Amino acid sequence: MVTFGKLMRAFHRIKCLVVSRTMDLLPLYYTFHVQKRTRFAESFSASKLRYEVHRRLCKSMGKNVIIKQGVFIKEPQNIEIGSNVSIQEYCLLSGYGGLKIGNHVSIAAGTYVFTSSHPYSDKSINFRDGTLEKRPVVIGSNVWIGAGCRILGELAIGDNVIIGAGSVVTKDLPSNGVYAGVPATQIKEL
Repeated sequence: MVTFGKLMRAFHRIKCLVVSRTMDLLPLYYTFHVQKRTRFAESFSASKLRYEVHRRLCKSMGKNVIIKQGVFIKEPQNIEIGSNVSIQEYCLLSGYGGLKIGNHVSIAAGTYVFTSSHPYSDKSINFRDGTLEKRPVVIGSNVWIGAGCRILGELAIGDNVIIGAGSVVTKDLPSNGVYAGVPATQIKEL
């Protein structure tokens, strides 16, 4: 049985490892290990630890980025995150095709961002057997993405955009608008 004392000692050891300057590159299994250890001990230290781990793994990451527990980031070496970004619990960010997130972005809980797709033009190949197609996603600055949204690849979301909870984004969203629905359509201009 894991006691609180054992958990805190393990957490302290991990924290010391991350802070040390000898760790320039962190393998993905270590990221999983850190996320598993900090999942039940949410605090400023846990949040800072997640930030440090992901900052080293991502292509670039600005200051004041909050990554909550349960966030899963695939292919972080292809992800660029600006400053003052908040990524809430249980989000999935796929960086396979390239993902760029601007400044002052809030991504609510349970949002998935996909940057790849399975090809379906060649009927002689099973869908799952084809190589993934890269479909980059660009999210502008001052964007608020509601809870449970799905953002599919090969699109751009402009600046000053609000996306309603549960929306599915399948095409570019121009700047200065409020969008909602399946698929997401403009419901109001800002």
